[in-house]
Amino acid sequence: MKFRKTILRIFAVIFIYMGLCYLYLYNLTVTDLLSITGQISDRKIVFVQGTKPQYKHYPMVIDLDNFNQEFRLMDIYSKTFNNIEKQINIGDTVKIYYRTKLQAFIGFGKRFDIYQLEKDGQVLFPFDATKSQNKFSFEMMFFLAAFFYGLSFLIRTKNAS
Repeated sequence: MKFRKTILRIFAVIFIYMGLCYLYLYNLTVTDLLSITGQISDRKIVFVQGTKPQYKHYPMVIDLDNFNQEFRLMDIYSKTFNNIEKQINIGDTVKIYYRTKLQAFIGFGKRFDIYQLEKDGQVLFPFDATKSQNKFSFEMMFFLAAFFYGLSFLIRTKNAS
C-alpha cells in the first residue's frame, strides 16, 4: 500500500509542476514573446503524423523569406485557417509572435508555434486564443493533481483505520 500511495503522490507532484508551467504560459503577454516581420514565401496546410497512427495533425505552416524556420499554427485553431488564408498571400508582409526557447521548454511545445499573427497592424490570429487553451490545460493539471493527492490521502486514512 505504501508503494501505491507514493506513486499517487508522485503523479500529483508531476501534475502540479505541469499546472504551474501552464499557469506561467497563461500569464504571458504579447510583449513577453519574440516577434519577426517578413514577407510570406509560402503558406500551406500540411499533414503531420503524430506519435500513434490515429494521431493525425494538419497545421498551417507559414514561411518567411528572411527566416529559415517554418512557423506553425496548430490545427486546434483550424477554425481560423479559412479566414487567415483569405487575408494573407505569398509576398504579403506579416508580423509573427512566437515563444522563446525557455517558454517553449516550459510549455511542452514547439518554439516556432504562432502565438499572434498580424498584417498591416491588423491582428489575424489573436494571442488570446492561445491563452484560453493554456487556461484549460492549467485547470486540468491542477484537477488531476488534486485527484491523485486525494486518492493517496484516502489510501492513507483507510490503512490507518
